Formats: sequence, structure tokens, C-alpha cells
Amino acid sequence: MRRPSGWRLLFYVFVGFSFVFALWSNSGPSDDVTNEARTEWNIGPIERSEAKIAIKTRASKHLDEMENLTRMIAMFKQGRAVKKRPVPATKESTTISLNTTVIVTTTPVATTTTASPPPPPQNPIRILIQSRFRTGSTITERYFTKHPDVFGVHEPGGMVQRGRGMRIMEESDYKLKTIKEELLDFMHDIYNCNFADYEYFFYGLNHMEYYLMRAYLTYLPRPVTNEIITPVCESKPHRLIKACRLYSTLEAERLIKEDDVKVIFLVRDPRGMAASRMKFTNIFTPSNNFKVAKGEFKLHPKMEEVIPDYCHWLEVNYLTASELPDWLKGRYLLIRYEDMENNQRKVIQQMYDFVGLPLHDDIIKLMREQDVGNNGERWRRKLRIEEVRRIQELCGDKVFRDFGYKTIKTGRQLNDTSTTLVQVMPQF
Repeated sequence: MRRPSGWRLLFYVFVGFSFVFALWSNSGPSDDVTNEARTEWNIGPIERSEAKIAIKTRASKHLDEMENLTRMIAMFKQGRAVKKRPVPATKESTTISLNTTVIVTTTPVATTTTASPPPPPQNPIRILIQSRFRTGSTITERYFTKHPDVFGVHEPGGMVQRGRGMRIMEESDYKLKTIKEELLDFMHDIYNCNFADYEYFFYGLNHMEYYLMRAYLTYLPRPVTNEIITPVCESKPHRLIKACRLYSTLEAERLIKEDDVKVIFLVRDPRGMAASRMKFTNIFTPSNNFKVAKGEFKLHPKMEEVIPDYCHWLEVNYLTASELPDWLKGRYLLIRYEDMENNQRKVIQQMYDFVGLPLHDDIIKLMREQDVGNNGERWRRKLRIEEVRRIQELCGDKVFRDFGYKTIKTGRQLNDTSTTLVQVMPQF
């Protein structure tokens, strides 16, 4: 067998080492998550489950890279073979002078053509998932960013807060108003793939693994720069933002109209949100609070702030069909987390029909992986009746009635899981 020449052998060795290095350098699921993020977001528990998906994404990407390398080597070999072939014939133009001397000039035939750029997308779609913390927004986001034609950005408001030196879990109406204008400008630029002016965007991508993980972009080389991320964004015709720090849909009128944004307003039973929030942030009700006299029970002080603020957010953004302004009609869809848990396929299809996208095979596969049955009321196994009554008291009956959640008074009602507390959503 003919031995490869020295330079060719070096080329193969270089290609092999490049692939191994790429695989090794992206092996950790969250190696560059900072201590700050771990402390503020309690990243550890939630990232473990999401890391599995990220690893699958990386593995698939590396297989694609290997295929690309194989094709590159094949093209390289083919190019060498072409060079050994005889030079193709050329066109000849002959000019005859008066003294019959023949002068021959040769014009080579063009052998390569320049590929024309792909046409711009005919119907670009801009999607906004508006939600709050612990309401199912991350999995909802994933049902779109997994689509190969969708580019997503996870929580730009957190990037803005970090850029301003704020705590990223600040979510009160007062705190969010201070970042509203900057956030809306940032979101507009995200929809148009303009990232160059936002240092905190690149800080987030390069220091918080979950920003890339939740957008299925963990395969990107590091550090992620404007030159890397912009072509990726521009290559995908549709763009999505998941925002937990946009307090009011109506305050985003200019953005929604200018970028023709479809808004998915995602809500969750306040009791379910509270139970998930307690576990996520490790702020459970102190045991001594259960020993006080009836009527004096209180939750953890932080939850005493979080729950009224969440329910106020629900009230502010609850818009019936008759209340929708003209510019929001056809652009606003209310989705309950519990409905998505109870009938996943139907609700995801509803969201895709709303935004005008066909379901992709990758999304159908993801639905199968996430289809674990009805988990919308698992909070009933985590909260005590004193906590449930306090949450209902802080929110008020109207919130539960508007969104179709049944309130309860006794521990027996709480434990009777044969009876659902998620009722039919009132006519919207």
C-alpha cells in the first residue's frame, strides 16, 4: 500500500487532534457557570437535568462535525485527483493578419461559479414568552428553541440587571421599571440580530452556561463573540425571547408592533409557583411559623413579598378578548402551565399554530422525552394547608377565579388528589 506523503500525514494528524480537542473542550455541562450564578440561581439542582439534554446536543453536534471533517477530507482528496488530470481544453480565438501570420490567443473556460446568497426568509416570526419565575417557562422555551429554524435568547432581562449591578432575582414592579426601556431596546436588537453594543450579552454567554444550554447553542466555540453569534442568528429565520422581567405586556406596545411579535403569556397556579419557588431558592416556611395561633400564620418573609407581586402581575396582564387593544389582537395567547402538563401535545400544537410554525420532528421527539404525565398539581404533596390558605389570602379570590383555579380550605381537600383544582378556563 502506498504510504501517504509527509505533508498529507501531518494534515490528517492535525484534523484528528482538532476534533478531539473540540470534543474535550466542550465536555463539561456547566464548567463556566460562575459562583455568583450558583448562589443567586441555585443552579446546581436544575442544571443537572438540563445538562443531560445539553450533552445530547453536544454529542449530536460533534457527530455533525465529524461528518463535516469526513466530507472535507473527501473533497481534499478529490481536489488532488483533479489536479492530476489533463488541463481542460480552452476556447481559441484566431486573428489573421494581411501577411497571413496566424496569432492565437487563449481564453480559459471558467470552471468555478460564485454561489448566490440565500434569499431572505419570506415570513420571519418573532416570539415572546412572557412569564415569571417557576411557571414552566423554561420547558416552554425549549419547545421552540429546539426547532432548527428558531434562534432563542434566554432571559435578556437578567443580563441587563447584571450589567447594572442589580441582583438578578429582583422582580418587583418597582425594580423592573428601572430596566424597562433598556430591556425593550435590547429585545428589539435581539429580534434583529444586533448584539455588538451589549457587553453583558457576551458576558452571559461566556460565563453562564445555561444561556447557551437553553438555546441549544453549547456547540459554539468559546469565547462567543459578535462575529460568531451574529451569523448563527441571521441563519435562522425565526427568533424567540423568553422574558420573566417584562412586567406588563401593554408596556411593550412599540416592540410588539414594530417587530410584529407574537406573545405567549404563560401563567401558573400561584400555589404551584410558590411550592416550586420555595424549593428552587431554598426559602421554606420556618417550622416555628406553624406553631402560632390561627390567623397569625405567615410564610417565609421573602415569599410574603414574592406571592403578592406574582398575583399582581397576573392581574395586570390578564386581558380578556374584549379588553385586547387592536394592536395586540391576533398577537396574544394565554397558556396555563397546568394545561400544558395535562395535555402536552394539544397545547404545544396550539402554540405552534398561534405563531404560524409547523411542528418539527425534533419537537415531537422532545415532547416524548418530556411526557411524564400530569404534574400540574404536584404542589399538593409539597405544601401544608396553612401555606395554601396563606397563599390564597395573599392573592385574593379574583385571581384564582379569573384563571380557573379552585381554592380550598381544609387539609382533606388538599390531600384528595382524585379531585382536580384546575377547572375549565373561564371564557377568554
